[in-house]
Amino acid sequence: MSEETNATSSLLIPTISAIIAAFVMVVVYHVMSPKPARFAVVDLQSIYKELNSGLANQAASSSTEEGDKQKLPTSVQAEQMGKFLKFVLKNLSEECNCTLLVSGAVIENRNLDDYTDLVRQRLREDK
Repeated sequence: MSEETNATSSLLIPTISAIIAAFVMVVVYHVMSPKPARFAVVDLQSIYKELNSGLANQAASSSTEEGDKQKLPTSVQAEQMGKFLKFVLKNLSEECNCTLLVSGAVIENRNLDDYTDLVRQRLREDK
């Protein structure tokens, strides 16, 4: 009987150690595994339309108002607005920890957040 007990105890310790090691590996895997990618959409087409119409209205009003020499040319304003839009989109992507997609490129939008209004708000805050 003593040999049987020794054989059982000699198998018991490695078995328990293997179970504990497997459990630890599963826990580490779940903690360290990358999280699934998050996506959100922005309707850039409508934002560009609004920006272009705003610049066109500014250009039309500035051409009728003489003496307003401090305004930047429309092309420079458009370039600055494009750079600022890129900056806003990059910051928003970092804040939400998600990849922003152009809404026109998304075939089916079931559960994606839409940040179009937030982008508009941030662009208005700059003005």
